[in-house]
Amino acid sequence: MNLWNTIRIAYVEDQTGVRNSVCRFLNAQADTEVTYDTDSGKELLMHLQHVVPLPTICILDISMPEMDGLTLLKKIRNKWSKLPCLIYSMHQGELTIAKAIHLGANGYFSKRHSYEELYQAVKDIVSNGVAYSKDADSTMFEQVLNNEIEVPNLSDREMIFIKYAGSELSYSEIATAMQISDKTVETYRSRCFSKLNVASRVGLAIKGIELGIINI
Repeated sequence: MNLWNTIRIAYVEDQTGVRNSVCRFLNAQADTEVTYDTDSGKELLMHLQHVVPLPTICILDISMPEMDGLTLLKKIRNKWSKLPCLIYSMHQGELTIAKAIHLGANGYFSKRHSYEELYQAVKDIVSNGVAYSKDADSTMFEQVLNNEIEVPNLSDREMIFIKYAGSELSYSEIATAMQISDKTVETYRSRCFSKLNVASRVGLAIKGIELGIINI
């Protein structure tokens, strides 16, 4: 492949099987090459700080240890504001998708999409700056960018807490499940109540369902 005529892709995905399959598919295409892949957002940031030239585009998963994909996207935007980023994740909740668009994602594709669709999305973003999907179509992009969709400033851990809050687990059991202290659970509870303007666990669960954080 000619480096300058090839779409150079940096890909972060913590599931090794998924990452290897995507890499094989993209590397088999005539005009795309995964020049760097990793299971760590922190490692991707270190790579971007030293690699020349930068990749043409980054593909980011969301649910990863150490650093989630939305936090990673925010850090990339702060340092490399023009570097295209495509989200490729299992998450299909409206809030997660809206947050990704709000943070500057150029496209959002859930993993229900085929590799062929992912490949076309990469090409669309490189050519046009954006790729629309069933998860995030042009209307949703427009609504988020025009502030017509509410995007609460919830962290990844706060969204995990909300999911647990919609279950039958006690707060103490939630602390155990999240491997945090009871005091930290109380902090998450207070923050989520305040950010979502609710006053009870039931209200939090209802809001979580409305935002697509809790699936029923």
